[in-house]
Amino acid sequence: MHNQKTSSYFIYLGLSLPFLFLYGLSLDDPFFWDTVQLASKQAHFFYDSIGQHATLAESINSGHIPAFGWYLASCWKIFAKSLLVSHLAMLPFLLVFLFYVIKLCEHLFNDHWKWVAFLFLIYEPTFLAQSSLVSPDIVLMAFLAMASYGLLLNKRLLIGIAAVFLTLVSMRGIMVVAILMLTFLWLRKSWKSYRGLWELFTLFAPAALVFLGYYGFHFIKEGWVFYHDSSPWAESFEKVSIKGISKNLGIVAWRFMDFGRWPIVLLLPLFMLFRKIKPQWYPLLFRLCYLSIAIIVGITVFYKGLTAHRYFMPIYFYSILLFVGFVSQLGILKSLKHGLLALVFLSFITGHFWKYPNDVAQGWDASLAYKDHMEGMELSKTYLRKHGIPLSAVGTHFPFLASQEILYLNENQASFSKMDLDKQQYVLYSNICNDISDDQLSEIRAHWTPIFTFAKRAVEFSLYEKK
Repeated sequence: MHNQKTSSYFIYLGLSLPFLFLYGLSLDDPFFWDTVQLASKQAHFFYDSIGQHATLAESINSGHIPAFGWYLASCWKIFAKSLLVSHLAMLPFLLVFLFYVIKLCEHLFNDHWKWVAFLFLIYEPTFLAQSSLVSPDIVLMAFLAMASYGLLLNKRLLIGIAAVFLTLVSMRGIMVVAILMLTFLWLRKSWKSYRGLWELFTLFAPAALVFLGYYGFHFIKEGWVFYHDSSPWAESFEKVSIKGISKNLGIVAWRFMDFGRWPIVLLLPLFMLFRKIKPQWYPLLFRLCYLSIAIIVGITVFYKGLTAHRYFMPIYFYSILLFVGFVSQLGILKSLKHGLLALVFLSFITGHFWKYPNDVAQGWDASLAYKDHMEGMELSKTYLRKHGIPLSAVGTHFPFLASQEILYLNENQASFSKMDLDKQQYVLYSNICNDISDDQLSEIRAHWTPIFTFAKRAVEFSLYEKK
């Protein structure tokens, strides 16, 4: 039995090696996409004023408890302000995730199905992409895995600890705490007795104290919580009409299927609908998945800009566990089961190579397709240096507008300018820049001359000079 368990863990290690190798290749990668603000800018704010502030400056305050910024700034103070230290700061959370995913798979599944579930969870495209970034969503997923294991085995201390860290990491972390609390309530029927309600209260009281303490302080100091009308993110929090809700639901469905998740999205509802005998693991996973969809989707679809791929990572997580569980129970030939699993894994791998037309906004932090942008950017900047063109003379869009210090931690304050076709002689276009309008792109192609181009797999860069 001991030898069997040891060999099982060696298999987990073998399955993890490509994942850890990809993480190692990312140790010198710059900050990208939302991590520019959620990690680098927030950490810079606290690093430059350590111990002086508990809340963020309004220009970078997106409503989350800024614990991740505090953590990263502390790592810089203790070790060094570098990309290497920033990425290594994520390693503890990646290891926590791997540890509790292994624990979950060991308790949920038998035979080789536990390794299949582990493989799918760590190579799910959006999680894999986020694991290569300095991302607070990795912290969220680490403690979601810990809490899920705690719920499975009724380990209350793990649930309580995970709930506190989830509250600290982001507003979606707070949503996950609500999901955990309602799942606990639903499974244990805590409302039926004072003892059950007291157990629920004590379990989540520390997280509630963190939540009320910080946001109470924030409201007293800043006069608002979560968001406000003059926030830089106010547009994302604009309420939408019924038509807008319908559109958002369509976008969410697309997000779920994107980058290779489509076989799970199409088949899982059929499994859940027609499978009459529900295995032992079903009640917990069903409730976690159902409540994740109800709460995360149920909140985000009412707002204009809250449908990024990474927002739905908890749903991908529980959907994968349910999917593997149902496939393991299917009364079909083993070869067909293996073919189905191969389809899903190949879809995950090929998802990193998906490319949409340039007029369709793509979630560039949701697959490894973004990796090629680093080469394109470096070659573009090399061209500019050779021709004596400063970055400030070149217009572009998010995610390339922050200073080089913020992106690369290299003490270089130079930055591109926000694109203004009436004032600038040079612009840098990339299909990674989702904010560029169709009108801007049409005008650039009609009235500007390309002076440098780069294309590799899904990524394109072009430097243009006004004719």
